[in-house]
Amino acid sequence: MKKILHLLLLPLFLITSCSKEATDSFKIEGLVRDEITLKPIPGVEIFASAVSGVGFGRNENVGQAITDADGYYKLKLKVFKGAERLDLYVNGGSVKEGYNEIQQSLYPPASTVVDFKLSPTAILKIKFKNISPVSDKDFFYFWSDETAGKGLISKEICGTVMPSDAYTWTGKDVCGIQTIEKLAERVTRIYWAVTKNNIITNYRDSVYVNRGVINEFSLNY
Repeated sequence: MKKILHLLLLPLFLITSCSKEATDSFKIEGLVRDEITLKPIPGVEIFASAVSGVGFGRNENVGQAITDADGYYKLKLKVFKGAERLDLYVNGGSVKEGYNEIQQSLYPPASTVVDFKLSPTAILKIKFKNISPVSDKDFFYFWSDETAGKGLISKEICGTVMPSDAYTWTGKDVCGIQTIEKLAERVTRIYWAVTKNNIITNYRDSVYVNRGVINEFSLNY
């Protein structure tokens, strides 16, 4: 009876042994600092994904870590054989408020030290208003650079003219506010275009975005 039981368990053992996937084990560690002050940033999440192939290739989450009070992190990873690169996502989704997210790839994955610097972010409110209306055909749109973090946070309309699907305005009573998260401690450029009396005029200006405060820029046309 024991011999029969042994013979029955042997195939199961072989299946289990063969199904155990071969992996490479290694670690990645380093520091996460503020790009401006160079001070360590605690509480930053870091995720690691192993990738092979393109298109419908394999992409597998293989580890995560959170920086400690000194901004230090350590990832202990087991990566499937054949992985072509390792993607590190630092502060994905800007979970750590006040900082941007970044991503870096390693080729090929191996034990190493990787430090990161995160850019600080701040809030910018762009206020706009048609202060010199000409006709119901007045046309206006604007855009800005250096968007970061969560991007566009809110849109407010204080006039009767609603934006189009392309987020442009046509009419006299245009008034609104866009609240946007921007890269801080640097200049954000703002561009806008106005059409009145069939004349198209392009404008541009800039505002320095300070961290730790709500910055404002008024755009009157």
